[in-house]
Amino acid sequence: MKKEFNVSSQIKESLSRSNVQVHSLASMDDALKYQYTTGKKKAMVIYRSKVYERHVSFASNDLFVIIDDQLNQHLKMGESLVVVFGTGGTSRFVVQVSVAKKFADRFGVKIKDPRHDARYPAQRVKELKY
Repeated sequence: MKKEFNVSSQIKESLSRSNVQVHSLASMDDALKYQYTTGKKKAMVIYRSKVYERHVSFASNDLFVIIDDQLNQHLKMGESLVVVFGTGGTSRFVVQVSVAKKFADRFGVKIKDPRHDARYPAQRVKELKY
């Protein structure tokens, strides 16, 4: 059974040079971190294909806390999320995180290395038909 779907918008967003995937927040400017810590900016948390805007505070370059009392109820320890930090300009910092600690009104996350998971080579295809 053939299914048709338009992936052009997803491909453009995934391959956009404005998305900088990092494995540490050391590359983020201290002034930008301060804006997030003081609540002037909110990070986008992507969980199960839904986007949430949440306040964050930073513990270190690979640990930070997401302040939330609703999403916290559905998360499990070790579960993966994606967090996007807008810079106010054209670029964004994108991090993959896993839930490390849960509290009543917040949860702690640890940044995962983007190359942590095993990578598998794609099978070669003789011809692609559109």
